[in-house]
Amino acid sequence: MKRKCHFAPYLSALATLLIGATLIGHTGRALAVEAASADPSFDTRSLVKVESVDGMPKDVRTALGRQKAGIDGIADAWKKFNATDVIDSHLPMRRFIVGGASSASALVAYEQGGHSYSIHAVAFYLQDWGWTKVAEWTLNEKPRTFGGLLEIVDCERYSGCELRKKRERVQKTQPSRRGGPLRELNLSDNEVREIQSVALSIFPGSILNISGVVTGCPCEDGPSCSDQVWIVAHKPGETRGLELSLINEHWTVGIVQRWWLDLAKLESNRQSIAPAAFEQARQDMYDRFPACIAEPAGVPLKAAARP
Repeated sequence: MKRKCHFAPYLSALATLLIGATLIGHTGRALAVEAASADPSFDTRSLVKVESVDGMPKDVRTALGRQKAGIDGIADAWKKFNATDVIDSHLPMRRFIVGGASSASALVAYEQGGHSYSIHAVAFYLQDWGWTKVAEWTLNEKPRTFGGLLEIVDCERYSGCELRKKRERVQKTQPSRRGGPLRELNLSDNEVREIQSVALSIFPGSILNISGVVTGCPCEDGPSCSDQVWIVAHKPGETRGLELSLINEHWTVGIVQRWWLDLAKLESNRQSIAPAAFEQARQDMYDRFPACIAEPAGVPLKAAARP
């Protein structure tokens, strides 16, 4: 059995002080632009969202300067701080955004005020002698959610950024009204009735407005999709949009629109799902986002030229 070292508390305190000096400095300056290589033991998958700096491990809070007053401290999320170079000596120069922690890993994103406003992320790992900073990044954007922070950091760590790139591609497919090209013949009476039946099954009791028919579909909707319309459903106090596709000569909810409806349903249930389960469910949705189906060489896929 491994014997505990009686000097460990002192070493931990010394390491904490050193970490705090590295992170904060005398003036609370920003971290270096270059990212340090993260310790391979640091694992973002084990992290659980922390919404307040006071929810981070004690030694991590100390390293961040939470116990300090004035410019050397760090404000909690949404609290006042010195966001510009107009300095109030009673306010911190930094502000917590979001973070995550587990039994051995921690990740914090914060804003750095001053002459050059910037966003930073810092990773910690629990070593035998205490919590140690193992990586730091200057971010190009402010993470709006904990999941967003993990995407950015994992992107920086592994240099692939595939998940983030995929989500950016998916965002560009969000259904919206298209301006053209318009189909030569607009809707027949039978098509209008079919469109109404589909739309009212989703938005019962609504008054519908139907756009002109545009030709072509996003390739993710498959080669059987030929045309699309945009529906606006009105109810007292509520207006919703819906994209319908003509697939195999029948108007229906296309693959892409169906995916976005499923995502909206998941988002609406967010408060009733544990954070880790929600992030996993959302990741599963992105993993099953429809891919474009390749056609024989020389046969172009139909593309939606969205305005």
